[in-house]
Amino acid sequence: MKKILIAEDDRPILDALTMLFEQDGYQVIGHLDGELLNSGQFEMPDIFLLDKQLSGRDGLLLCRQLKDNPISSSIPVVIISAAAFVEPQANLAGADAFIEKPFSSEQIRKLVETLIGQSDARRGAA
Repeated sequence: MKKILIAEDDRPILDALTMLFEQDGYQVIGHLDGELLNSGQFEMPDIFLLDKQLSGRDGLLLCRQLKDNPISSSIPVVIISAAAFVEPQANLAGADAFIEKPFSSEQIRKLVETLIGQSDARRGAA
């Protein structure tokens, strides 16, 4: 079962994304902040979905940390933000994709499916 780690400090958005992806057969690990990611004490997922502005943490900084770590560098990271101007910053932080709020269920489903598929292909997984 593919695993998605979501860090989103807006509880209704986190709950909606969790429900959406669990319906699609993913295991979802949700966090309302970036503390666990910052500590490095977590099981590696197949993809990270990070809100840009987390309580007390910057999702872009977490993205950089994940991409700089050899253990997590090949795992796709998606930055989520309500501000379109964040996209170039997300790219500079090493994010594999950016999605602007509000987004449709179909948009985020397709994005996650595509990124996990590309990651699997790079690793030679089926």
